Amino acid sequence: FGQHLGPTGTRVFLNGWEAPVLYTSHSQINIQVPWELATNAPVDIEVQSSRGASRLYTIPRVNPLHLLLFPTVLNSDGTINSPEKPAPAGSTLTFWATGAGNLNPPAATGEILPLAPRPLAGSILVRPFNASMPLEVLYSGAAPGFISGLTQINIRLPESFPTAFARFAFEVRTSDGLSVEISPLVHIRP
Repeated sequence: FGQHLGPTGTRVFLNGWEAPVLYTSHSQINIQVPWELATNAPVDIEVQSSRGASRLYTIPRVNPLHLLLFPTVLNSDGTINSPEKPAPAGSTLTFWATGAGNLNPPAATGEILPLAPRPLAGSILVRPFNASMPLEVLYSGAAPGFISGLTQINIRLPESFPTAFARFAFEVRTSDGLSVEISPLVHIRP
C-alpha cells in the first residue's frame, strides 16, 4: 500500500477515528491527527482507497506535543522575510507551526477556525537561540480561517537587535509536556 492512492476517496483511520485528509496524491497522504486520539499510546493506522483497505500499521505512540515550524516567516508589512526584505528592529514577525497543542477552548478535529483570536491552551516562550532574553509574544493561537492544528505565532523584535540575522527558540509547554523547536533563519535590519 502507498501507491495509486488517488486524489479522491482516500480515507485514513487512526484507532478508529477518521482523520481529515488534507492532501492525497498517487503516493502521499497528508492528514490531521484527530484531537480525540489517546496520547502516549499505540496507534493503529488504516488507509482505505478505491483499491480497498490497507493492513493495520501500528506506531508505538502519538506525541501530542511536537512543535514544527513552517519555513516561511512574514514581516509586519506582509512580505516574506529574506535577505532582500529583512524585518526592521522593533517590528512584528509572524510564524506558523503545527504540533503546539490544542486551543482554549479546545477545537474539534477538522474545524475551520473563525477569524476571532483563539489562544493556545499552553504557554509559549520565544527567545533568540543561545540567549536567555525572551521576546514579546503578541499572539499564539489558532491561525484564523484555517483548520484547527495550524498555529500562528506573532512576536515583536526588540528596538535594537545586535545582529542582521538570527534563529529563535520556541518553547511550548502544555499539560502534555514541553516541546522546543528552532526557527528558520530570520533576517533583521538593525
